[in-house]
Amino acid sequence: MCVQTEYGSRYGLLGAMAREIAEGFTQAGVPTRQGKPRPGDTFLWLNFPTSDAALPPACREGSASMVQYFVDHPFAIDPRVMDTLAKQPRHTLALPCIDSNHLLRLRWPTLSHVPVLHGVRAADVVNPDTAKQSHTRDIDILVAGSIHTEAELADLRERLPEPIRVLADQVGSLIAAIPTMPAEQAMDLIIGPSGIAVGQWPLMAAVWRYAIASANRARRLSLVRALQGLPVTVFGSHAWQPECTGTIRYVGNASYADMPALMRRARICIAWGPTQFAHSFSERQLLSMASGCATVSDDRLLARSILGPSPTRPEGILFYDAAQPASCRAHVERLLADPAAVASLATAGASIVGAAHTWRHRAASLAPDMLQHASNTETAA
Repeated sequence: MCVQTEYGSRYGLLGAMAREIAEGFTQAGVPTRQGKPRPGDTFLWLNFPTSDAALPPACREGSASMVQYFVDHPFAIDPRVMDTLAKQPRHTLALPCIDSNHLLRLRWPTLSHVPVLHGVRAADVVNPDTAKQSHTRDIDILVAGSIHTEAELADLRERLPEPIRVLADQVGSLIAAIPTMPAEQAMDLIIGPSGIAVGQWPLMAAVWRYAIASANRARRLSLVRALQGLPVTVFGSHAWQPECTGTIRYVGNASYADMPALMRRARICIAWGPTQFAHSFSERQLLSMASGCATVSDDRLLARSILGPSPTRPEGILFYDAAQPASCRAHVERLLADPAAVASLATAGASIVGAAHTWRHRAASLAPDMLQHASNTETAA
């Protein structure tokens, strides 16, 4: 197994996550190295190369199998590169979301794709004793995530064709108001009646990019404002700075690699999911639970079914209604007043993630052939 680990991504996310995935394969018994693939290798990389010509020679020649882990929504895919990759018989696209995956084969009929949930490093899952002491930490409520500035939103809007801008505003407002509304459904409802065909991928992707950024800013601002009066620490883009007043404290950006250590300082983490997904969750919920935080997340179908309480799973995460920010505040106020509840939630959350949601657990989904080969080799030995 060969994993690409060098990227120039925002907050260092892709490089750090790729190194975690490589570590997970090693822990699963798959010999893994970093760098460029050789003939016969399985090569895994995150998101996109700058062009299909930038792929390593073994991939262009078809002598290496390719696993592309794209940690975003289908509308963020670069169609120019995917037009080539989708035709490669040894290429598989993996995505951590279930949202809008039905669009992929409609756009690229020959594409092979699979859902693979996010994971965390096994080393970042705290032990039960540490989780039980989470109520003694120095950050009461942690919020982490980015928003666009109003100027950045205006720039995205300006790039849209003039006739579509007001409609795109309405799409963003609808997504912000109804958290379970997928982007393409919002476009059907708002743009469809206007007479503009909504099946055009470039147009839909452009509207999606602006509408999601608009909804993300509106939804996250309303949530943080609802927590005013409580001791909240915000990590994220500089767009937060003018919004953090009173008891809301902005402390700057944080890299992806820094998040586990920061979360281990927090009693409670507001682990909201990515706005571009209506039902799927991201690494934020897993990192929070693994770090032994009392985790409060917006309610999503996939998060509830995979991480929420069940007959065989304790309560390790609380859910709030993203359309009703006061429901988040109610959870947080109760937890602040009840150290035992914080400890119970933190301990169960870490246990849930450690048992099923590390990158070692994801190896079988990302590259099942490699795991089977490792198992056969071990049996033969």
